[in-house]
Amino acid sequence: MRNSVLEVCSYYMGSTLYQSLFDQFDYKKIDYDILYFCSRKTVIEREIPDNLIVSQSFHPWDRAVFHIKHNKVYKDIQNKIDFNKYYMTHAHSLVSNGYISMKIKEDYGIPYIVAVRNTDLFTFLRLYPFVRNTARKILNEAEKVIFLSPTYRDLTVNKYVKVEDREKILEKSIILPNGIDQYYLDNGQIREKNSINDVNLIYVGRVDDLNKNVITTIKACKKLIKEGYNVNLTLVGRLKNSIFKRIVENNKFISHISETDKYGVREALNKNDIFVMPSKKETFGLVYVEAMSQGLPVVYTKGQGFDGQFPEGHVGYHVWYKDADGIVDRIKDILKDYNNMSINASKSAKKFNWKDISKEYIEIYNNIKE
Repeated sequence: MRNSVLEVCSYYMGSTLYQSLFDQFDYKKIDYDILYFCSRKTVIEREIPDNLIVSQSFHPWDRAVFHIKHNKVYKDIQNKIDFNKYYMTHAHSLVSNGYISMKIKEDYGIPYIVAVRNTDLFTFLRLYPFVRNTARKILNEAEKVIFLSPTYRDLTVNKYVKVEDREKILEKSIILPNGIDQYYLDNGQIREKNSINDVNLIYVGRVDDLNKNVITTIKACKKLIKEGYNVNLTLVGRLKNSIFKRIVENNKFISHISETDKYGVREALNKNDIFVMPSKKETFGLVYVEAMSQGLPVVYTKGQGFDGQFPEGHVGYHVWYKDADGIVDRIKDILKDYNNMSINASKSAKKFNWKDISKEYIEIYNNIKE
């Protein structure tokens, strides 16, 4: 009897995000195994659960040739896995994991669902045109396609799906975001602000990550200061680059907090008013939701993963990532309606909980099982 799901998740060891979902599956007694594949030289330091299937079947240099790497993985798992126990597979990325699920369907008739991630859109599909036909086939063969946001669904369908297949892909597409740590939701807050002249901004993440675009946020702060606002910017996260260190040290309105845990992050959030992160590329950005849970309106990037989750002006505003003037204008807009936005942000964050998100996944699983 086929009672299990095979979670094809090559990113499992690199992120705790997937474990949060799988913990809910454990709680709800869903029968599943996790397929994790990596190079032969990868050192696995985390504890390996009983239901984790590990394939270390390729050399690091095999990554340069997509089909060589993935065919080695597929050949290896055929000797390790009893496919008769699975009624479906869940590929947690489109290209890499989706290829394995598609091969399993071809050879064993097991249906699959597939998720589209940031790496798929901005690495595989953008930089490696030779995988696009494979990606299209994976999408066409999937039972359901999971997107983190409407923005990424539209980008995928309009840019990479053939015109004649778009309606079919849209019909089986589901928007299902990731969840945040329950700690933030259990300790959610609503904030009130009386003075619009005092502006306390915060960013959480690697400070010297060029993709996170902290420099543009700093430019926006300087413009606000020139206009007479009392601005403070708190940067929370890793800071190693010497150039970035000098920038922080030379601007007195900037405070830096080194890498910290969720308790420290929440404490920092609660001392500030608005979360600003105009990333160049962003799959979703759970830190936006973590900030929202503490009542902070957010400034996020137009056209990236978080954009489209809410109507403009409900929990914050989108901006073009290079536009410091646009960031200034949107911060002013938030200040004008701050208290209402804080209420909206705190309430809206509650939908990003793994308990409810896992229920939606389980419903998808059950529909396929039937």
